[in-house]
Amino acid sequence: MTSREANRTISEFIAEKIRERVRNPEIAEKLIPKHPFGTKRPALDTEYFETFNRSNVTLVDLKATPIEEITPDGIRTRAGEHALDSMIFATGFDAFTGSLLRMNIRGRGGVRLEDHWAAGPRTLLGFASHYFPNLFMICGPQSGVYFNVARNIEQHVDWIADCIQYMCHTIM
Repeated sequence: MTSREANRTISEFIAEKIRERVRNPEIAEKLIPKHPFGTKRPALDTEYFETFNRSNVTLVDLKATPIEEITPDGIRTRAGEHALDSMIFATGFDAFTGSLLRMNIRGRGGVRLEDHWAAGPRTLLGFASHYFPNLFMICGPQSGVYFNVARNIEQHVDWIADCIQYMCHTIM
C-alpha cells in the first residue's frame, strides 16, 4: 500500500491469472479489478473465474447496462432481456456484526451484544468484547482482516486457543 509500483506489479499478476483462467478476453477484462490491490477484498476462488467459461453462464455488466426491471422470466437491462433460472443479489452484507447480532448474545448482567454495540462494535483486536467473557470471535469486527481471510483465521484460532489454555492453567 506504500509503493504504487509494487501495487501495480501484484495487480498485473492477478490480472494475468484471471486472463489465463477466463477464455473470453472481453469477459476476463470485465472481471479484472480496476481498484488498487488491497483496497477491496480479492476473490478467494474455487473455480470462480472458470465458471465464466461455461456455456450456461453469462456475465451481465450492470455498470454498463443497469437493471431496469425484474421480470417474471429474469431481468431487463438497458441492453435487453436476460432470461434466468436463478438470480443472486450480491449487494453487500453485514460481514462482521450481522451474524453475531442476530444470535441475541447476552453477556454479564444480561447485557445484549446488540445494545453494547449500539454505537458500533467495540472489541479487543476483533477477538473479544467487554462484558462477554466467554465469547471469542474469529475474524470479528475490528480484527484487521483486510486481506486473505483464510490465512487470518489460522492466526485467530491459534490466539484464542492459547488464551483459553492460559486461562485454564491460571485458574487451576
